[in-house]
Amino acid sequence: MTAPWQARPEAGTTLAIRIAIWIALHLGRRILGLVLTFVSAYFLLVRRAERRASRAFWQRVTGHRPSLGQVLNHFATFARVTADRVYFLSGRTDDIPFEISGLDIMERHIRANRGCVILGSHLGSFEATRFASLQHADSTVRMVLARKLNDKLIRQLETLSPGFAASLIDADQPPAKLGLTIGEALKRGESVGFLGDRYRPGDRTTTCTFLGEPARFPVGPLIIAAVFRAPIVAIFGIWVNGRYEVRCEELFDTFALARGGRDEALQQAMQRYVDRLEHYVRRAPDNWFNFYDFWQTD
Repeated sequence: MTAPWQARPEAGTTLAIRIAIWIALHLGRRILGLVLTFVSAYFLLVRRAERRASRAFWQRVTGHRPSLGQVLNHFATFARVTADRVYFLSGRTDDIPFEISGLDIMERHIRANRGCVILGSHLGSFEATRFASLQHADSTVRMVLARKLNDKLIRQLETLSPGFAASLIDADQPPAKLGLTIGEALKRGESVGFLGDRYRPGDRTTTCTFLGEPARFPVGPLIIAAVFRAPIVAIFGIWVNGRYEVRCEELFDTFALARGGRDEALQQAMQRYVDRLEHYVRRAPDNWFNFYDFWQTD
């Protein structure tokens, strides 16, 4: 059994990804942007399921049927943000405008040698948020990802930054080993990032209200934070008005669960994250990169 988002194949061939990276590094961000416009138009034509999901999402957010141009811009924003990972990982960020707030939250926990559970999302660029988090010299951020779902892209990104592979924690390893790896990282004072808006088959979930309707979200990151009494920080990095806006917000200074009412406490804690996610979704709807029926609760 697979989750809805796992049913779609990874976009792009290895050769196409290599060409895009070459253009990014040798011809620059402006030329790459022009190329991505044509790439976005191509995927708009051939990826019917994603096109349908984009239309449904815009209808939900705005209350109006979107134009084809809005859907194309949605695809183009996804392409832009994905391509910018090349610059973040290669350290070539001088031409990328940034506005960052809330990093003092991370710095406070770094000084106290406290590992944080970071909740990101498929909204905007988590690579931008990771880059912002690493601006402190002593900061280490490990990201929990399922490698096999984006293996072609990840392999190419690893060639840009040798440290990128070491920063990943593969979510597909056995649960006991995964938990041990995450726990050891938190004990060392490292931050561990999760994309809190998607669950995998077998994950424990809770139902929250998101954009007016119920949707399921994974509570595993919250349980991990509770076990280690770690802070929970939500980070959002959206591409808007020609720049990245990175926002760090502390959800809990120390997260813990009482013996009774654990399910209710987990639901309320996740709803706090979902409320902030909704805030930024409404701020930048074209940064929403869950191209499937997100509100399936079966």
